[in-house]
Amino acid sequence: MKVYTHFFGDASGKEGLRWRTILQFGSSWEIIGSVVMKNPGTSHPNNDSAITDEDLVDKLTSFDDSSSPWYEFSGDATMRCVAELFASYYNIEVSELSGVIQIFNLFYVKDEVLARALGKDKNSKLPPLFHTPEEMVAYDLCHLVAPVYLGFGGLKDIAAYRDRARKFFDVARNALGMKYLNPAFEDNPFFHPLYLQRYGKRKEACQEVLARFKAFTTSSKLAIK
Repeated sequence: MKVYTHFFGDASGKEGLRWRTILQFGSSWEIIGSVVMKNPGTSHPNNDSAITDEDLVDKLTSFDDSSSPWYEFSGDATMRCVAELFASYYNIEVSELSGVIQIFNLFYVKDEVLARALGKDKNSKLPPLFHTPEEMVAYDLCHLVAPVYLGFGGLKDIAAYRDRARKFFDVARNALGMKYLNPAFEDNPFFHPLYLQRYGKRKEACQEVLARFKAFTTSSKLAIK
């Protein structure tokens, strides 16, 4: 798994914004899924320098309209759970994944402690491509590609992010046909992948969500096999 992203922050990778993160597997650059979570966490830059390899930059620039540099980051536990989730969806091993899983978040302040990230977000800037949070959310929504897993958990209940969460839900379920989601927004737990695949995997509610997600069929699910 390779992790590529735009990053706007300090050289350590501990402070800043991480936006437009993609997980790339195998030799393919076809999008094979999208996940929407809370905010970026523990993943950090593999080095201080932006990617300069022309062939790689050419592939990466096809994913957005930004002129900002791309960086290679480390994988983290959440990303590994995302990989496992989509491998399960396609009924293959993680080692057999080939393509790109897109990571979206309700906000892009990088901090593994959610409470701390929420505090920082009140005064944070946006990625340079955007002037308002509404522009950023609209852009992300336009770039969702099915299958989509929504895993922003309890952030849906925080007033500042509820509208964003609803918009992702509406696009995922109603525009992209992700019928694994319950019709009513409030009836979905939106389990974070780390909870779904690790801490809560033995819980009946998590097993039910995973089973529903795996049972949902798209043309891409058929094509990857």
